[in-house]
Amino acid sequence: MTTSIPRGKRGFTLIEILIVIAIMGLILGAVYSVYLTHQKSAYTQEEVVEVQQNLRIAMDSMTKDIRMAGMLVPSTTPAIAGGFANYSTVIPLSMASARGVYARIDASPAITAGTDTVTCTVESPETVDVFNANSGNPVLIIRPVDGSQPHATTFSITASDRTAKTLTLQRASGTFAAGDVIKRSDMIAMTGTGAPDPNSVAYALVDAGTTVNGVTCPQNQRCLTRTVNGTADIIAGYISSLKFNYVLEDYSEETNPSDLSKVRAVRVTITGQTASTALLSGGPKTRQLTSIVKIRNRR
Repeated sequence: MTTSIPRGKRGFTLIEILIVIAIMGLILGAVYSVYLTHQKSAYTQEEVVEVQQNLRIAMDSMTKDIRMAGMLVPSTTPAIAGGFANYSTVIPLSMASARGVYARIDASPAITAGTDTVTCTVESPETVDVFNANSGNPVLIIRPVDGSQPHATTFSITASDRTAKTLTLQRASGTFAAGDVIKRSDMIAMTGTGAPDPNSVAYALVDAGTTVNGVTCPQNQRCLTRTVNGTADIIAGYISSLKFNYVLEDYSEETNPSDLSKVRAVRVTITGQTASTALLSGGPKTRQLTSIVKIRNRR
């Protein structure tokens, strides 16, 4: 006997099930494709943001040092120092203090002949705090008018008084002679133990895996290094190119100036690119920053 199945209770045929499975497969495939695209975009964008941040850090650091190049350095010494063959990718700078720690003497101190210490009043309690935060480093006394040093020795800070705004300095060698003076507006500049005079700051691009002055750039990226008196630090990674153009006193630009004393500003162009997500995005993404930085201590 044949039993009929009511129309409302019939199941799906095999063909119908296969059609539904195929349609669901297409939908899931499309959703997964969109998911992968967004995932790749998110990863790439995250690295692009990191590249942009590195470019800003690099530009801020170079801008600060270039502006201070030539600070309290004799006018006969170029703010842009020599010693590099290619001035378009490396920039060496000269300044009295690579740390950027200075203090103006607010009153001419009393000096006793035959002693090796002097107490100087500086402009503010905050200045005393800055020197205390960098204690242990030698200092120089420099005359701003010509960048000369009235006392041919370094000094160490042996005492300080924030309330009185004073720093007590001790000569590294010799004693004061009769007639020695320290003038109001002379500057105290912090240098480093064994550091050259003037201090040297240099920026350079280092290839992946290369070691320069004790630091090694990681693989798969190029690094910007800042070398202070022979000791290097990595400032930023993911840098692909670095270029300096030098603006001269007649407003012309050169990449390799023959007369460094005529340099008045530097055009900095720095480019960064992604590395780890290059395969996801079909190639590296690049970003670039350009800025003209005036050397404040050269007219």
